[in-house]
Amino acid sequence: MPSKRNALQQAIYLLSRRDYSRQELMRRLNLGRYEPEDIEAAVERVSARGYLNDNAFARNLYEQLNRTGRYGIRAIRFKLAQKGLAEAIISEITGDYDFEEEYERALRLVAAKFVSPPTGEQKQKVARFLSARGFADSTISRVFAQFE
Repeated sequence: MPSKRNALQQAIYLLSRRDYSRQELMRRLNLGRYEPEDIEAAVERVSARGYLNDNAFARNLYEQLNRTGRYGIRAIRFKLAQKGLAEAIISEITGDYDFEEEYERALRLVAAKFVSPPTGEQKQKVARFLSARGFADSTISRVFAQFE
């Protein structure tokens, strides 16, 4: 069986390559078939050393996803949750989300994807397109209002 040292070394190795949330790191270490107490000890140790910080990880990921301009708030919140972040952290990080910026982002995406203003059946396509990228329903409605 792997020792605590091996689980700790693996945790440090993983964190040297990229940031992880606490839950994500625990999942990765579980793949290495370490004992649960060894995994917990390793995760506690890297947390204590400051190598693992869910708040900083969430903030960085949020800013990265927001900066790309490809996602709306629903998709961003979903992607943060997929990384195993607590709802309290997600709510805190996304609390200052700018819906006006989301609206402008949605307009840019629609303009890039669709040559002419959407009408009829194309409106459904636009709605699915924006919804699939996690844009809020209110943003999608505002985009349609822009073309009427």
